[in-house]
Amino acid sequence: MLALLRQDAISKLRQEYELWCPICEQSAPAPLKAVSASSFAESKHQMQKTILGFIPDERVLAFSRNKENLVERHSKALPVLSALTSSMHDLYETELCPTSDFYKAREKVRSEMERFVNKHCSACFPLGSRVMVFGSSANGFGSPTSDLDMCLQLPKPVKHDNFSADDWFVTKGREAMQALADTLKNHGMKEVDSSRLTARIPVIMFRYPLPAITSEEEQLLDCDISIRNPLALLNTQFLRIYSMLDPRIPVLSSVIKRWAKARRINDPKTHTLSSYGYLIMLLHFLLLRRKKGMCLPNLLYTDPNWKYNEEYNELDLRPVIDNLMFPHPHEDAYVVNAYFYQPRGEAELRSLQRVVSGEHGAPGNNSSDISCSAGFLLAEFFRYYAYEFDYKRHVISLHSGGRSRGFVEKEMKGEFDGWKLGSESLGIEDPFERFYNVAHVVTGTKLRRIRKEFALAFTKISSRCLMGNGDDLQIDIKEDLLNLLCEFKTVEVE
Repeated sequence: MLALLRQDAISKLRQEYELWCPICEQSAPAPLKAVSASSFAESKHQMQKTILGFIPDERVLAFSRNKENLVERHSKALPVLSALTSSMHDLYETELCPTSDFYKAREKVRSEMERFVNKHCSACFPLGSRVMVFGSSANGFGSPTSDLDMCLQLPKPVKHDNFSADDWFVTKGREAMQALADTLKNHGMKEVDSSRLTARIPVIMFRYPLPAITSEEEQLLDCDISIRNPLALLNTQFLRIYSMLDPRIPVLSSVIKRWAKARRINDPKTHTLSSYGYLIMLLHFLLLRRKKGMCLPNLLYTDPNWKYNEEYNELDLRPVIDNLMFPHPHEDAYVVNAYFYQPRGEAELRSLQRVVSGEHGAPGNNSSDISCSAGFLLAEFFRYYAYEFDYKRHVISLHSGGRSRGFVEKEMKGEFDGWKLGSESLGIEDPFERFYNVAHVVTGTKLRRIRKEFALAFTKISSRCLMGNGDDLQIDIKEDLLNLLCEFKTVEVE
């Protein structure tokens, strides 16, 4: 082959290779005076510093491109990943995991809001209206400082009653919500904001005064209460099951959220991604991974007739069950498929948990294997979204996991759902509102920033794995690697 190429062509190809950076997805400018091969390396390093803020280890890039396993090919990785796993669990248990007091306090607020609706606003709302909690305070993926999201659930009509929730909302709904906002103000709620009652999903925002830790300090809990929001409750129930399937899942989610906030890529107001978006990314990654020791079932496709004492089974097509199909409350002509597998008791939940630790229901638990540890999964999560996921062609979706389904194509989302997705745009499909792009606020510039943060995070972990825990590694990996990864000492997490 080399004999067929001219020497200058070979030199040009080598130079292009030396100047190309797969993370930046571009070549560095050729040096004006290339006296040696180091000139090209210096040009590439300068570009990497400018674009990424760091110079990736070439060994990291090499095994990232080749999809080499950190553990199988690099024995020094074992103590690093073990220490990272330990520090992740320690951080979750001591700082990130909600306590029983967390749930008690939020239940107290929910109960009080329901009392306001049915007692102080009884003339405005139908008798028997409920206040329900959704989001991070109820789905198992919250933190001790999570906001409290609530929604009103109106009673179902009886056979002889002509009451319709939609009709009631059109005629009385917003006026009733304004009356509730006034009631909240009169009963000591702080900063009550009813400016969004004209939105698609009307919502009241306020701050609830919690008991003070000291006599001079007042704690305020950020709350909101909405109406016509049934999909929020559906989504909460769905995610709640995933949070119970394996303790590694909430640990991974919490650390990723902490990392994203610390790196300032977790705020839709600045055109970066929401915590919910990162959670969907994590579940998408785990569903496609499907290895023994972490074989996450796709609850959207689980056979509804599966019995806990039988081999686990997923269907090629998502089940359609009549009583789980309902019209979308805000989108005309869109019918929501609300099906997902829900364990009917402790035995079925335990059986699903065994599915996670085995291959499609096979017995055995390999979660003690380092390649199934939280630290290894975190590294692989960063690697997947830094190097492997095809942002130009694919959409992140929970409908792409499973035995026979491939990736959801951007072209398909554009054709069927009208998504305007270019090569530098991020698409994250909501599992129930499939027309909705969870990442619609993320701009092309911010997507490049997020991808670089994935690459940087994986580089930090894998570089430590390549160096091992010897004299050449000048940090305590148990105490400092997670701090180095997240750099959250200077960032206050909400």
